[in-house]
Amino acid sequence: MKISNFKFTHYKGKGPSDWETFATVDVKPFWGKKVTRAIRTEYIGHWHFVDTGKITPMLYVEELARAWEAQNGKMLPKYP
Repeated sequence: MKISNFKFTHYKGKGPSDWETFATVDVKPFWGKKVTRAIRTEYIGHWHFVDTGKITPMLYVEELARAWEAQNGKMLPKYP
């Protein structure tokens, strides 16, 4: 599976106990077409797919999120 094209979409929550950050990524399975999937992370947690709840593989999304921050000159509101 190849993950690319990280795009921050929104965040929600009122405080540390319920902060969530949402984004989309393009996912290209080894055997199919590329699809765009929604991902999310909690205040202290790993990125995972919204539709399945499965954690994203390795640290690919964390690296893409840091690259997004560098390219956009701002930090993701993972901890608003």
